[in-house]
Amino acid sequence: MDQFTEITFKKISTLMYESVGLSYNESKKSLILSRLKLRYEKLGIRRLEDYVDLISDEANAAEFQMAVDLLTTNETYFFREPKHYEFLEKELPARKSKQPLAIWSAAASFGDETEKLKKTARDFENKLKEVLADRERLEKELEINVGLKVD
Repeated sequence: MDQFTEITFKKISTLMYESVGLSYNESKKSLILSRLKLRYEKLGIRRLEDYVDLISDEANAAEFQMAVDLLTTNETYFFREPKHYEFLEKELPARKSKQPLAIWSAAASFGDETEKLKKTARDFENKLKEVLADRERLEKELEINVGLKVD
């Protein structure tokens, strides 16, 4: 198996961070190796260190971009991380503040994540409006039919 030295790790992590902002800590060594190994072996390169040297050369910009593509997670669709939306659906009704709610979403390559956030917030808003409308109807019914005024 290819040796993934500390020097090689620092070299590739620095290259990726300085070039495109990808940040990797030590726990990502196996991810880096697993995502790049098939590629550099396909090119006839035996060691990750040699592949890092190759993609570090500006003359190999296309191969550098291939490495970036292999190292990034290109996955976007509605409900990609269901637990996030389940949390939001649970927390919105429990929210007591009257202040506007700010939600931050990062890495929305096609906007699916932000659209889902907006949909979740709109669904909650619509449910809240239905509850308020039901309450208003109930209050009117009580006042008209029972003579009870609800404050």
